Amino acid sequence: MRHGEKGRKLGVTTAHRHMMARHIVSSLFKHERIVTTIDRAKEFRHLAEKLITRGKTMSLANYRYVLSYIQDKAMVKKLFAEIGPRFKDRNGGYTRIMRLGGSRWSGEKKAGKWASRRLGDDGERAILELVVRPEAEKEKGKKEKKKVASTSK
Repeated sequence: MRHGEKGRKLGVTTAHRHMMARHIVSSLFKHERIVTTIDRAKEFRHLAEKLITRGKTMSLANYRYVLSYIQDKAMVKKLFAEIGPRFKDRNGGYTRIMRLGGSRWSGEKKAGKWASRRLGDDGERAILELVVRPEAEKEKGKKEKKKVASTSK
């Protein structure tokens, strides 16, 4: 029985799992959208959300905590300078997981290059992304400008 044992093992050793968590979370902060398997996205989502919560307020303790986990000063600076302030008014739910459907064997038309399952183990893929992204804010600003222009005519 698995009483009190949290988390997924993901078929790797503990050290590998910890390294994978650091890598996935730092890649998420770097690119703000990554493609991974559903299990990995679900497992490491809470780590990313904890670090974003720490990144919302700049203090020495928060900075050292995040730096001990990510170990890349450029990513830590980005977290405290850009990502944290972006979520200042939000109380959690900083990431979203979107499943990518389709299988190599199902005769469905593929939705894109990432929609099929992984070749080696047929793992389901998902997109793990930050909810509020700068590209989305720019698009929203363009739509609002178009609305203002169309209503002023």
